[in-house]
Formats: sequence, structure tokens, C-alpha cells
Amino acid sequence: MANMIVQEQFRCTSLPSRSHPSTFGIEGTLSKVETINATTSSFESILMGLASLEELYDCVEEFLKMGSTQRVMSSDGSEFVEEMLDGSLRLMDTCSV
Repeated sequence: MANMIVQEQFRCTSLPSRSHPSTFGIEGTLSKVETINATTSSFESILMGLASLEELYDCVEEFLKMGSTQRVMSSDGSEFVEEMLDGSLRLMDTCSV
């Protein structure tokens, strides 16, 4: 019995990560914007594009206000914050705000 080898088996369960509803909103709105950009540049499609950009901005704002996002940004996330600000400024420039 002194030479008995004990083998333990461990199981690991990996659950799929679930995205927050605001990230689904961002992804869906980006798809809408891409679809609208692929269509003709009629007055109606321009208005739809602007409405979609407004919706995208609202989704991003909601995402940035989430507690988990705030924690990431506050814990030495200065590079992340800079990237987000740069992206926001590019979006505002694109919309000519």
C-alpha cells in the first residue's frame, strides 16, 4: 500500500461569458450604421444614419456609466480612457458636432 498512487481528477466548468445588454446595443447599432452606409446616400438614408449614430452614442454612454467599466477605467486605465476619448472625439468630428 505504500506504493499506492492517488490520482485526483478535477473538473472545470467554463461558462460562456455573457455580454451586457448595452454591448449588444452597441454591436446592433454598429451593424445598422454599416448597413446604412452601404446603401445609397439619399436624404432618407442620411437621416437614418444620423439617428443610428445618436443611438450608438447613447449605447456607448450607457456602457461607460456601468460599474464594471468605471472600475476598469479607475484602476490605472489611463491608456484605456485616452483611447475612449480619442474615439469619442473622432465620432463627434465625423458627425460634425
